[in-house]
Amino acid sequence: MPTLYSAVGPSARTVRMFIAEKGLKIDQQEVNVLAGENLSDEMIKLNPGKQLPFMALDDGFILAESLAICEYLDESYPEQPLMGSNAKERAETRMWCRRIDLRIMEPAIQGTKASDAYEFFKDRYFLVVSGAKELKTLSQKNLVWLEQQLGNKPYICGQRFSLADIQLFSFLDFTKSLPKELTQLNRWFDAISARPSVAASQHPSVKV
Repeated sequence: MPTLYSAVGPSARTVRMFIAEKGLKIDQQEVNVLAGENLSDEMIKLNPGKQLPFMALDDGFILAESLAICEYLDESYPEQPLMGSNAKERAETRMWCRRIDLRIMEPAIQGTKASDAYEFFKDRYFLVVSGAKELKTLSQKNLVWLEQQLGNKPYICGQRFSLADIQLFSFLDFTKSLPKELTQLNRWFDAISARPSVAASQHPSVKV
């Protein structure tokens, strides 16, 4: 059985929620990123990327990146597929995950690191301070675009709950950055919030 190295934050939450949705029992080891444990020599030896989450497979291979971990789990445990049941569905899920990552999550994360969270991240990452405000604005504009794409559909991929829903929910629940005027996305968010996997994947440090 693989071991998931997890932490507070939306990416690790994505994997925990994915695991809960599939009903898997995966060993988990908590890493305190606030204390910089992910930057220790031991952790860097395991994962030179220094980020969480990552997964140690049974053969010793280290798999990083939350979406890659989820795809691995979906293929390894194909019951209740969350990527899709055929090539078209899996491609659709990847399309939306990439859009959410590049258009919404990454601009907001980089913008926040270089502004509101600058003191915490300044010695950990290269930060582009001059573009922080614009990056956060870009993320919000792309949420408006996503609102239009979602329409009255129940899920990001239409009638099918998928990794794309888990990824976006984990990000928005962590950042509390969903404007109230985006009514379709708020409807979607409230519906996802009622799923048992949400409570099951919540980080212990977060008070419900």
